[in-house]
Amino acid sequence: MILSVDIGYGYTKGIASDGIRFSYPSVVGAAEEINFTTDLIKGGEEWPIKYNNWRFFYGQQAVLQSRIQSAIFDRSRVQDHTFKLLFVAALVELSRRVPDVRHLNVVTGLPVDFFADRSEVVRSFEGTYRIIAERTIELTVESVFVAPQPFGSLFRELLDENGKITSTEIEHGRVGVIDIGSYTTDFIVSDELRYVQRLSGSALIGWSKVVAQVQRALGDRYMLELMPHEVDRAIQQGEVRVRGQPVPIDSLVEPAINDVRAAIIARARDLWGSAASLDLILVTGGGGP
Repeated sequence: MILSVDIGYGYTKGIASDGIRFSYPSVVGAAEEINFTTDLIKGGEEWPIKYNNWRFFYGQQAVLQSRIQSAIFDRSRVQDHTFKLLFVAALVELSRRVPDVRHLNVVTGLPVDFFADRSEVVRSFEGTYRIIAERTIELTVESVFVAPQPFGSLFRELLDENGKITSTEIEHGRVGVIDIGSYTTDFIVSDELRYVQRLSGSALIGWSKVVAQVQRALGDRYMLELMPHEVDRAIQQGEVRVRGQPVPIDSLVEPAINDVRAAIIARARDLWGSAASLDLILVTGGGGP
């Protein structure tokens, strides 16, 4: 089986070769003892994950229950245990959906400016795993392929489900990709599917800037103390609850988006000028919409 996994600063996303998909916040935390659960509460389903000497929660469960939480914020992430545990969590998510999986080939990505770290990712992910959740999971990651992250979106537009080329515009053209993540935005140019190094790069700006600005505004205006993932969910829903009442937040979100959009366009101009030589620009990533 092939598993594609994107361990982003904000969310970890995965899709397997049979179409299985999952996503969770890129947060791990110390597994707390949950003293009370009932059949009406999901706590009965909330198993801690045990891997080597680690016992942890991940994703929304870590955000909700763990007093000590860790996330990934900078280039050192590939050496950080949090990065590895988020990958272990992806193996758990896959195994819950495909209990009999035993052998995996993994495809993953790195930001353009961090792509030199790919050999460390391969060494970290390859090998045999024994993980204990609600059951014992044993599987082997046989190979790991690492790509510059924006190329995933390029391939998505280029290929069909069977890996056949369907877009001659992308195959023979010069295409720019703007991949807007949580903490970084990547820019690449593909010239007849060749990666153009001098026209590619990253910027340390992304959707998290929008979330942080809205988070401050909600605190100032409504005295709400929300975690970033709670703010992100409120932005997606277009409202926040204040003393039990829904309050629209579009007036807070739009100025934040405008600031980030301007910074991304400025970086694109640094790399591509007026972009007159590009046939097509793809905008992708969690912040793309």
